[in-house]
Amino acid sequence: MEKPADFHPTRVPVAVANQVIRLAVETGIDAYPQVSDVMARMAGGERWRVDDESALGTRLRTIAADAQASWRSSIDANGRDVIDQDERDAWRRRAGAAQALLATLHLPPLQAAETVLHQRLDPHWRQELMADLAEPPGGPLGEPGC
Repeated sequence: MEKPADFHPTRVPVAVANQVIRLAVETGIDAYPQVSDVMARMAGGERWRVDDESALGTRLRTIAADAQASWRSSIDANGRDVIDQDERDAWRRRAGAAQALLATLHLPPLQAAETVLHQRLDPHWRQELMADLAEPPGGPLGEPGC
């Protein structure tokens, strides 16, 4: 992927935050209040460590556990599928988005980008990323956008 002509390195953290926010929306984890609160803080440029006992940590662990459960509970006592493949895939994507959110908060932006971009579902994510990396008309420290 080629850098945009107006690329500015200070935009990388903003671009990664924008990408993970979009991923949360794509996978539906933005519906959880703990995640939507974090998205608002990330859009404002905040980063912090999430511990397991925090509201967000608990929510992300629950998403991961639900994803695991979706794979383990494939049939009921009568031999019928409890959860179909599409639902299992949706839980896998939600768990991936939860991991990407943690990576964005805990890792340097370029490392987090690897996890986030690998999970994106929108076929236009590359164009969105290039736009996020471009220096905004007002200068390199413009507001993040979604």
